[in-house]
Amino acid sequence: MARINCLKMETPKKVDEIFVLLKESRVEEAFNYIKSDKLTKIDCVDDHGTTPLQYAAFRGHEDICRLLISKGADVNAKTQDQGYSALMFAAIANKVNIVSLLLDNNADTEYTNVIGRTAAQMASFVNSNESVNIINSYISKESLEYYTECHSIDEKEPKLPRGECVDELHKLLINSSNYSPCRIIKCIKLSKNNTLMNNAEKIIRTLNAFSIKAWKNDSQDCPNDILSFKLHYYKYLFEYLLGQKSRLNKKLESSDASSDEISQKLFELCLKQLVSEEEISLDGEKFKHRVFEEKFLRESIRQHPYKEQSALTKQMVTILAKAPIGGYPSALHVINSCLNGQRFNEFFDSSEKGEKKILECATCYSKNANAKICTHCKKVAYCDQFCQKVHWSIHKEIKA
Repeated sequence: MARINCLKMETPKKVDEIFVLLKESRVEEAFNYIKSDKLTKIDCVDDHGTTPLQYAAFRGHEDICRLLISKGADVNAKTQDQGYSALMFAAIANKVNIVSLLLDNNADTEYTNVIGRTAAQMASFVNSNESVNIINSYISKESLEYYTECHSIDEKEPKLPRGECVDELHKLLINSSNYSPCRIIKCIKLSKNNTLMNNAEKIIRTLNAFSIKAWKNDSQDCPNDILSFKLHYYKYLFEYLLGQKSRLNKKLESSDASSDEISQKLFELCLKQLVSEEEISLDGEKFKHRVFEEKFLRESIRQHPYKEQSALTKQMVTILAKAPIGGYPSALHVINSCLNGQRFNEFFDSSEKGEKKILECATCYSKNANAKICTHCKKVAYCDQFCQKVHWSIHKEIKA
């Protein structure tokens, strides 16, 4: 109960009016008050040292948090009398969107409060498991920049190039609520100047070293198996692309295909392979299923180097051992659930009156309120033309 008491406010006269508005849940008034620059200071505090951003994070006012950050609020303010940060307040209340927002704005995940606990540890104590998973799997740009320098006399060059490669890799790794291989490969393809694929070998070495470091997790008492598996999973996808590229290069070595043309064929080949369907039989019923993708994802779990020690990997293996290919849950559902907590247990296809239906892309499984339904069959949706084109070879047979 102490976590709630620390936000209890007496609202004396000297405290900024913003705390009255937030305490009374007058959200629109609070938003306009901040927008109109009426705050005495962007990081003004109440009697307990709590800032407006910390209070809004605990209450789940995402728009107010975004506004405060845009106006320069200190994401890592340490004024609260129990040493709570905005990230701690959001994580304890399990406000996952705000947790992600704060992380994207460089919230310190290692900072500890007066009892020596991090945001993830505080969230774990109150069973805010989704917030714990988001924090533990978050990757800062600084952690990637570590690999742009040599750290031993045996290293002749850094594992990762500076600049654009770090930027694009960081963008790929933090945009990860959906671990569909099609979605990730699509993001790799669309990276600026094809920098991710051009540096695939270096990225594989970096992800491998980073995954090992996350497992050892010297700053904590136990391995960060969520982050370790996540990095391994991305490494596995890059290895798949690199392997397919090597085979494609041998096949086309006598042709005049340019590197750009080979790259285009590579992504087309891999995505087509992942969305391909085979007819299977389960419980006396025959239907088509993405068998290659399912086996591919199960193999990614089996190849985790710490599968015997990792509680997370053991959990995934145990669940999938009871689920036949084509049955429930799929490997993608298990990976998403384990890396994102309860997020993927929600049902997005809501039919509540007045709510906008959120559809799932038939190619990459992304949830998107702006997805477009196929005008012919009215049964499947795509998040963009890229995904529609990838899935067309499969979908045209269904429509026929």
